[in-house]
Amino acid sequence: MIVPVQVAERFTKEINDHPHVEVGGKYVGFIRGVARHDTLEERLRAVPGLTFEVVDYIDDGPAAQRTAGFHRGDPDWQTAEFRRLEAARPDIEQLGSWHSHHPNGLRELSSGDVHGYQETVDDLGHNHDYFFVSLGVDLKGFVTARHYLFIRGSKKYVELPMSAFQITDGAPDPAVPRETEPEAPGSPAPPEPREQAGPEAPRTEETPEPAPDPPPREVPRQARTQPRAETGEHLSVRGWTDSRPGLDALRAEREQLRSPEFAHVRLSIGQGRLLARGWLDTKAGRVSMSLLYPSAIGGDDGLLKLSTLDVPGIDVTLSGPQTRNLVTARVLIGHFIRYADVHRPLMRKDPDRQSLLQSIKNWF
Repeated sequence: MIVPVQVAERFTKEINDHPHVEVGGKYVGFIRGVARHDTLEERLRAVPGLTFEVVDYIDDGPAAQRTAGFHRGDPDWQTAEFRRLEAARPDIEQLGSWHSHHPNGLRELSSGDVHGYQETVDDLGHNHDYFFVSLGVDLKGFVTARHYLFIRGSKKYVELPMSAFQITDGAPDPAVPRETEPEAPGSPAPPEPREQAGPEAPRTEETPEPAPDPPPREVPRQARTQPRAETGEHLSVRGWTDSRPGLDALRAEREQLRSPEFAHVRLSIGQGRLLARGWLDTKAGRVSMSLLYPSAIGGDDGLLKLSTLDVPGIDVTLSGPQTRNLVTARVLIGHFIRYADVHRPLMRKDPDRQSLLQSIKNWF
């Protein structure tokens, strides 16, 4: 876990500025390593090889619900903020979230917290197999916080020792919008890691063997400011670039990306797989698009995520044969745009938005 010292300080300041109510936010950043697998055994085995690079966190939002014993962020506001960030930085991920129990003295996650995090990581709309959680327990903030990792498909979760963390001097990403800062995209400075030690956490029977602490390293600025292989010209993806049919299919995808509708979509690598990510200009407004290609050509384990960027938002996650490539995904994209064009005006007037959102699946 790589966390800028400014993020840790902001975490602590948020708690101290609100001593009588729970507070929190949504972590955003990058995952280095393959973070999507078919089985729980593979997910557990992959943990020691992963690096979670926190860039910053998105605030609770203007409509957050916060009391001394309850915390719920403003999901519409947070989603809209993430979509704007994603449009500027297509490879960024929602890594997890944090909240505090400092007003009530509870030093553990509540059963509701655990259930909610497990539902989130198991949701097909969550883009990877892991969810990083921090719990602030007192006014000391990040330094005494407890940290956990939830893993897709597991009913247990792992508490992370502070030896798994590098607290760096790298600045948080100014692309993350805040109430008092501009929303212009930017890039963090290369960090100089600083070690921070702490007690080892108890292990569960599913806890992977801890990886040795990684050596301090500089993160190249270019790697932090652009999606990997943004143009798609030098990709190396198992199942695609290691065979003639795969290379032909990849060439066809690049040809599709030359069409005007995909002008703001780029090929990259996500979780060890081919990924097309960016945004589309449509009659329903700007739409964020992420297509995680199947692990092998012709497979059915692709994943298409579409989201309107303006509030009120509509999100949908789809899988199956029509997520094999951009040609087949075009059909789903067309359905989504027509649906959003019809329903978003109604959603602005209808307070019962959930009933409208439920009908998305029927539309497809």
